[in-house]
Amino acid sequence: MKIEHILSVKNGFAIAGSSSKVIFYEKKKSPNSKTQYFQSKNKIELQKYIYNSVNNLILLNEDTFLIGLSSGELLQATLLSNKSDNGSHYKIEPCILHFHNKKINSMAICERKSIFVTCSSDKTVVVFNYLGRPNQKNALNVKNTSTSK
Repeated sequence: MKIEHILSVKNGFAIAGSSSKVIFYEKKKSPNSKTQYFQSKNKIELQKYIYNSVNNLILLNEDTFLIGLSSGELLQATLLSNKSDNGSHYKIEPCILHFHNKKINSMAICERKSIFVTCSSDKTVVVFNYLGRPNQKNALNVKNTSTSK
């Protein structure tokens, strides 16, 4: 898997990329008292989106991730259960379809104002209010007016 994004999460980190998966690693103390990271059983598999790579990943809250795809789509992954021996189970659903026409290059979150922002290769920036569910269309689309020389 080509790694496109790394995100710090509680007790470890998550990686995402070309395999349409988000894989979690947990921090654990080894017998010799060194801190090491081990791959967790928890993962988010995007089976309906196998032809897309995961370009961006942000954590909205402890149980909800936003996933930006190479197709320009934005998905929400919500933790349903983490009690299984096979790892956690996530509900994957589109947030807002086709608000970008090309790859999502970056995403950022401002928790204080309850907004997150995406920018894309299609030269648009989209600002979202996530107080409710992200798929409530509270988005402001601001087109990039700069010209390249």
